[in-house]
Amino acid sequence: MRDVSASGFYRWINAAATQVACMVADEDPGAWIEEIHEEANGTYGVARITRDVQGAGRPVTVWSC
Repeated sequence: MRDVSASGFYRWINAAATQVACMVADEDPGAWIEEIHEEANGTYGVARITRDVQGAGRPVTVWSC
């Protein structure tokens, strides 16, 4: 057994679980963004697209899975 603190172990387990959940739930974010952009006839910018994607309940962050 390795010398690992309990908190370090649980942090590692939680990070791994988060990555797996992201992989399972992953959709193609580019597809939603293109769809929103096309529906707006190419007039939506970053702020409006972000608002619409978040409004649909999808996470939009720099650190997304």
